[in-house]
This record gives sequence, structure tokens and C-alpha cells, in this order.
Amino acid sequence: MTTYEAVMDRAEKSVDLSALGIEGLRFRTARTGGRVLEVAGANKGHKADELAAKLRATIGDVARVSPPELCAEMRISGLGDAATSQAVAAQVAKVGGCPESGVKVGVINRPPGRQGTVWVKCPVMAAKKIVVAGRFTV
Repeated sequence: MTTYEAVMDRAEKSVDLSALGIEGLRFRTARTGGRVLEVAGANKGHKADELAAKLRATIGDVARVSPPELCAEMRISGLGDAATSQAVAAQVAKVGGCPESGVKVGVINRPPGRQGTVWVKCPVMAAKKIVVAGRFTV
């Protein structure tokens, strides 16, 4: 089992912040227990993306590296018996224009005599596109 300490130690030893042009880095613990690294200074968005790419290459599958983003929750209804959580996630990602990894789908609820519904969590920009699109087929 790998600890946060071991992962962060490996990342610190293999990623040169000065080579990326990062002068300040703020470390904090998220509410979920994950670790958040905030890049300070000018052009921080681009530098944060570069740092994330380097960390993904260094850490691999041991930990997930992703930028924080605002998410929205919505309920998708009218699902038939053939609909699966994976199919809903794929269609939400396609219509919303976001990666499927950014979409989280709950368990499909199928009450007797009614169509299925499911809660979906996705990036706000994707949720806005889905609302504008209206209905879509899963």
C-alpha cells in the first residue's frame, strides 16, 4: 500500500519546479483527504497544467492527478431498461463535451412501472451544454 508521503516524496524528487518556471507552490489537504497543490504567480493556469502532466508521468497509476473544477449535479430521467451507468456516462460526456472520466453516475433507480432515473455529477460547462441540448438518447 502506497502512502501520500511516499507519492509526494517521489514527485518532489523527480519534478523540478524551477525548470517549469514555478516560483511558488501552496500545499493543502482537501476536504476529501486528497492533496491539493496550488501554483502561484503569473501564468499559473498553464504552469499548473504542465506540473499536472509531469506528475502524471512520474506517479503513474498510483494516484490520480487532476485539476479541481466546479461540478454540477443533475438528474437524468426517462431511462429504459437497457440503459447502464456506463452508457449514461458516455452520452453525458459526448453531449457535454467533457472527458468521460469527469462524469460520475450513480445507481440507476427503476421503480416498478416507471422509467429509470439517475443522478449525474459533471463539470459545470458540460452541464450547461446538456441543459441547452435538452433531451438525448442513451
